[in-house]
Amino acid sequence: MTVRAWQRALAQPSFATVVGNAAYAASLLGVLIVLARLTTAAEVGRYALALAITSPIQIGLGMRLRTARVMMDARTFPLRTYFNVGMLTAATAAMLSTAIAYLVIPDQRTRIVVLVVALSKGVESLIDISYGELQRHGQMAAIAKSQLLRGVLTLCAATGGVLLGQGVVGAAVAINLAWVAQFIALDVRRAAARTRLVTPGAMGHTRWGLASQLAKRSWPLGLAAALTSFTDAAPRYLVASLLGTGKLGVFAVLAYPTMVMAVFANSLGQSYLVQLRDAFRDEDRRRLTRLSAKMSALVGALGLAAVLVLVFLGSAGMSLILGSAYGSYFDLGLILLGVAIVGGLATVQYYVLTSTGRFSRHPLVMTLVALTGVPATWLTTQAWGLTGAAWGMMLTLALQCSLMSLMVHAQLRRRRQPRWESS
Repeated sequence: MTVRAWQRALAQPSFATVVGNAAYAASLLGVLIVLARLTTAAEVGRYALALAITSPIQIGLGMRLRTARVMMDARTFPLRTYFNVGMLTAATAAMLSTAIAYLVIPDQRTRIVVLVVALSKGVESLIDISYGELQRHGQMAAIAKSQLLRGVLTLCAATGGVLLGQGVVGAAVAINLAWVAQFIALDVRRAAARTRLVTPGAMGHTRWGLASQLAKRSWPLGLAAALTSFTDAAPRYLVASLLGTGKLGVFAVLAYPTMVMAVFANSLGQSYLVQLRDAFRDEDRRRLTRLSAKMSALVGALGLAAVLVLVFLGSAGMSLILGSAYGSYFDLGLILLGVAIVGGLATVQYYVLTSTGRFSRHPLVMTLVALTGVPATWLTTQAWGLTGAAWGMMLTLALQCSLMSLMVHAQLRRRRQPRWESS
């Protein structure tokens, strides 16, 4: 394909989304492979535990500001308000994550990893706000190019950090520095070029008054996101506490396709969110169903391709790529690919539900899922080890997907224009 053909293809939002997220997701998987090949299972376990601790906190306090930027009227809050809230919540999340690590983790090296990963998650949340502004202007190709660059930087930084002899700590620090550099040099500049960062006198509030108003409108998305992230991370907590960090390292590597699928499905949902919102506002059930089916089909296609690749590789291929310690877990890898597919479908339903504008529905669904899924996963992990943890994840995500789908259908049956909570 020529350069001009690539440019034309990237001009299509769905293609740009697939390319950008596929590249970024591949780089995240590459980081795990680098850690698995060049460090120990315990080091991988430290990294997985750091992600499990920091993600629910950062995602929850981050309040899905990218989604809020797309869904809300851009004149209500200036872009600077989103960055103000994002920086405040990122700093708070980093401090809270570190405090929890120092309270519950005795290992000093793991505490350091948690701190560095928490900081990188904060930077990632600010990059995501920039993506929201680009998305609002239909600049999906610009987002894809940023993701391609970030994917390359992430993989190179992680490899360099490990090879310098610092293990997972070096990899985490290097990734953090690479993301900060890209955010300052590229992403925030692109977002600012498409809008005014400041809207004088907007809503008659001060700068922090605006931030408070934005937080009040966005908190249901943040609470639901925190519950979702906690529910997703719960199997890792349980594996670490019941089976040890060594087993967690194995589980984290094999379960990473679930995180890759989450990255893909989330960005897919973001790219179709405006179309879903318009279809719901117009009460166009056929279009809403068609968009939902298209997103689900893309998730299914990616999942099926991953299954076929794993079957082709077999246990020998897993040992060659990941190391001999992972080759005996072929069946677990297949189950976790199934988990990734169900998780992707659940994410699709999340964005369909978001398009209704009834943000308060999300915390209700995720509270029910957490109260049901986490205890169930604890029981299955205690009974069947890593395989039980995988099946617990599968059941939890299937419940989430079903409940969100029911919420959407219930909203559609009302056959009236919704009261937009984001307006």
